[in-house]
Amino acid sequence: MKIFSVTTSSVVSSLAAFKRLGLVFVFVFVSLGLSGTPLTAQNCETGSEALAASATHVDNSGSWLVRGQGSEVELLLEDQGSWITFQTLDLGLQTLHSLDLDGTLLAIGLGNEVRIHSYDGTSWVEEFAFGPVDPATSFGHSVALSGNRLAVGDPNNNTITFYTRLFNSGQSASWFTSSTNAGSPGGTLGDELEMVDGYLAAADRSLGSIQLFVPVGSPSLEWEADSSLTLSHVSGFSLTSSGGHLDLLVPSASGAQIYRRAGAGWDLQSDLYFTAGTRQYSVLSADKAVVTTDCGLRLYSQEAGEWDSGVELRTMDAA
Repeated sequence: MKIFSVTTSSVVSSLAAFKRLGLVFVFVFVSLGLSGTPLTAQNCETGSEALAASATHVDNSGSWLVRGQGSEVELLLEDQGSWITFQTLDLGLQTLHSLDLDGTLLAIGLGNEVRIHSYDGTSWVEEFAFGPVDPATSFGHSVALSGNRLAVGDPNNNTITFYTRLFNSGQSASWFTSSTNAGSPGGTLGDELEMVDGYLAAADRSLGSIQLFVPVGSPSLEWEADSSLTLSHVSGFSLTSSGGHLDLLVPSASGAQIYRRAGAGWDLQSDLYFTAGTRQYSVLSADKAVVTTDCGLRLYSQEAGEWDSGVELRTMDAA
């Protein structure tokens, strides 16, 4: 989940928005605050990324924040506006490829292995660990977690495997394979994943497409392809569900585009114009969108169905 709340003078991030950023802008936001300033050549802050931490993966859910790199994952707990290290998970000889945090569940994608950790009220414990059913080389390259549903990408095999969390009579949790879905021939389905409210969006960089999957049956024992969108850019997309609408923000040659699911396809809602940064990422949440530009970060807002021209997010002293 990705949320932005805006006050008259600042933009406050829920921190989930930056799980895919190679640099953790989120810690800059929390410690320094942000202000919105119209973008001009004079105030373009091209050096803002130097303030970021070095984690390669970061996510947030509620009062928990997780960040990781290499063979270590760190869980932080919010305490009166500050983030305090709560627990560090040692991944052993494995290397972190992906992670996703939802409530008190954490999915960690490693080299051909996925580990699920849950918070038991005292500490984060490993609940389940599993590998691919069939031979694989990139299982866990991407993960997406939402409630009791999990998707794991294996782009080298052009597949996504879905799992469902079920409880036995003793209330012990186990994860079961729901379905394995293959992409189109010659593709790399599962390069990136994002799951919200029972929808999964999956990027296939080789074919330049984003596919939407939905669960069928109960309790979501199968998943099927719903619709797809073919684009020139698919890396760094963002999916959101709000007000009964499903929206997708994707990078484009001129900045980014926002699409809305309509019937069996997607309708273009708006073009956002900016010069993309070296890393091209986007975050969409209801009527707010944040993108990376050559100036750092830029916030767009929607009012009465129209998107504005955006403002640059600049750091300031919180005092």
